[in-house]
Amino acid sequence: VHTRAEKSAAVREWHEQFHALAEGLFRAELLAFGVPADDVDPLVAIGVFVIEGVLTHPMDRIQRRAVIETLLASARSRAASAR
Repeated sequence: VHTRAEKSAAVREWHEQFHALAEGLFRAELLAFGVPADDVDPLVAIGVFVIEGVLTHPMDRIQRRAVIETLLASARSRAASAR
């Protein structure tokens, strides 16, 4: 996608919208978990990298679930340690 986005306005627009949607949804979840404000932006970046990786690399459903659950557990842990 990144290579194609350099050459195609349609792919670039789709990719930018994907990032906006993924970042917005993940940011909302992190804030709902109670993640400290200073940790939200870095965790959003990590989350989007994880989602892109899960979508673009061969991985079975169990592996995908484990990766995403680990990311969410980390976010919940950050939130819990801030309380």
